Amino acid sequence: PNGNPTSDSYTGNASSGHGKGSGNGGGGVSIRSGLGGRRFTHFPSFEDDFNETAKVAVDITVDQNGTVQGASINPHGTTTTNPNIRHIALLKAKQLKLNAGKTADSQSGTIVFNFKLKS
Repeated sequence: PNGNPTSDSYTGNASSGHGKGSGNGGGGVSIRSGLGGRRFTHFPSFEDDFNETAKVAVDITVDQNGTVQGASINPHGTTTTNPNIRHIALLKAKQLKLNAGKTADSQSGTIVFNFKLKS
């Protein structure tokens, strides 16, 4: 109700937007493989520039507490070569938090960020 109808900034779920986008990652990131028994407990909100619909697969390693210890792009399942979108995915992957694991060991798996343009 108090927004600017000519604004180019959007707010919504997931990592989506046109020009500038913001979101909390809900629905915009999913676990593709590995990380058995884990679920996301924290999605970082952000605002950034991107201008294409894309999927970016990121391999992550998570410690027993659910903190992401490492992240790297997985070319299998990544649909863009855009370095800006890949960079956003890596930054946000490192800020994700998952629930604690049942063992003291770290776990590895692949997550996918789904970047969508708003119309």
